[in-house]
Amino acid sequence: MAAGRVSVPDTGRGTVSIEEAAALLKYTVKYVRELRSKGVLKTASRNKNRITMRSIHAVLQARQKASQHGADRVSHVKEMHASNVGL
Repeated sequence: MAAGRVSVPDTGRGTVSIEEAAALLKYTVKYVRELRSKGVLKTASRNKNRITMRSIHAVLQARQKASQHGADRVSHVKEMHASNVGL
């Protein structure tokens, strides 16, 4: 595996369902929908319920980079807390 690359199973498709995206990212479906609403996860132009694999890779790479700096757990907990509190 090349440095800086995150391994994600090849789905053979350019997009996946919200449920599949949640499984790949190890997030809840609700959180994936929030990321979609915020524009963090991009959708297919014709179907807003399909998440692009490119955006999934981008989130995984950002998460990997953050974890290399020790911030992954803290930022993820803060994001989850903010979404639960409604901030």
